[in-house]
Amino acid sequence: MSSARLLSIAFYAASVTLAYFDRRRLLADGFTRPFHWAWTFLSSGVYVIGRSIVVRNQAGRGLTPIWVWTGIVVLTTLVTFAKFAALVPLFLTTIGSGIAA
Repeated sequence: MSSARLLSIAFYAASVTLAYFDRRRLLADGFTRPFHWAWTFLSSGVYVIGRSIVVRNQAGRGLTPIWVWTGIVVLTTLVTFAKFAALVPLFLTTIGSGIAA
């Protein structure tokens, strides 16, 4: 198994684990029905959005996790596009040299 695949699985497992402990903490803090941690199996974004909505409805605040999650997604997308854009000239050079040969 590739290291990228293992890293992806590790992030997935960490998301589920953190969601579980986050729900336990919300219960200990007095939230009556916090968003269930198992929603993280669909996507960490689903849990973050659901959790934030439930906390906001019960406490009147709690959108910071959505903003942090959105920032991480935007930053990751920008870095991915930047890395791809840096590789385009290399691809074009490789294709150009293959045609000329």
